[in-house]
Amino acid sequence: MEDEAELLLLLGSFVEIMLTLSFAISSLSAAYTKFKKVKRYKRKLGERKERDHIEQQYKRQKTRPPGPRIPRQLDANTDIYARTGLYAEEFFELADRLQPSIERSRNHGPTGTERRTRTVLSSEVRLLMILEWLRTYPSMKKLAHDYGVSKAFVSRDIHHLVPELYGQLHNIQWPGEVDKWVTASDFHQCVAAIDCTTHYRNRVHPRQAEYYRYDKKGFSITSQLICGLDGRIWRVDFGNGHNNDSGMVERTGLKALLQQNPNLHILGDSGSGEGRDWENQQKSLRSVVETVFAIVKWYSLASSKFSGSPELQQVALACIYELVAKNLNDYPLRVSIQLQGRKVKAFS
Repeated sequence: MEDEAELLLLLGSFVEIMLTLSFAISSLSAAYTKFKKVKRYKRKLGERKERDHIEQQYKRQKTRPPGPRIPRQLDANTDIYARTGLYAEEFFELADRLQPSIERSRNHGPTGTERRTRTVLSSEVRLLMILEWLRTYPSMKKLAHDYGVSKAFVSRDIHHLVPELYGQLHNIQWPGEVDKWVTASDFHQCVAAIDCTTHYRNRVHPRQAEYYRYDKKGFSITSQLICGLDGRIWRVDFGNGHNNDSGMVERTGLKALLQQNPNLHILGDSGSGEGRDWENQQKSLRSVVETVFAIVKWYSLASSKFSGSPELQQVALACIYELVAKNLNDYPLRVSIQLQGRKVKAFS
């Protein structure tokens, strides 16, 4: 009898302990659920998510070094050509021309607003950042990390300075003197070549159909290029991606221009009109326009899939074509052409 009483006492104590533990676990679970709900509610009200203090402090030290916010000057050891595709002399000449526009406030408030905010970077470094964006097309996060600024700063500077850069570049133009045009001996009246290329981008909404071409299987901006037989760029037009080569000729007014000037002939591929036999005869001579497109697509922004707005993409592409035109004006691909039945390469 005594053994049975002790056993019942032990069982009663065990049940009491288990009930206590179960109650404690349920209470903790309810408290944790309530804590998560309160935290989620505070986050919806705008409270920032808690982060590791040490890690956040380390990131802040990397992006914003201690000390006064002095504009960072361009380092003498910076490889300007690798970052921008421009020689140092060309870069500093462009920086001098753009300095007033770069240092002007980008405040879009009411006229007469006196608010000014000092920037971390000097004007030359800001121009270097924009040209590097055109040349290598890195992410905003990488540019912000490399230059020690925020992604918002990089985005604002791109939207502010790319149109200013385009306004200072005037290298694409029709040649003024006919005597300086490079002509081919087998095509006496042909002085230029024309072709179109595709610059891909993300889907546009709304009106996505205007940027989609079924044969290209993607959304894009179409650029039409006219260049002399020496490689100098004469004219660049941009259109929505659904336009093919003949559609661009119609929409840009080039067809009417050629009809008004019957003595002006431009070499084109089968997409622009004349047929396969004509294309084969002048294919090697027209290859200069393909070479110019290859030089343009050395700039990663022109050859990569663009993620910004179509308007920003067109202005950025126009800047790239202007920079390439400046290079080709100084160093043309061809000086003279004598075919006489022989094929000619793009570079002579």
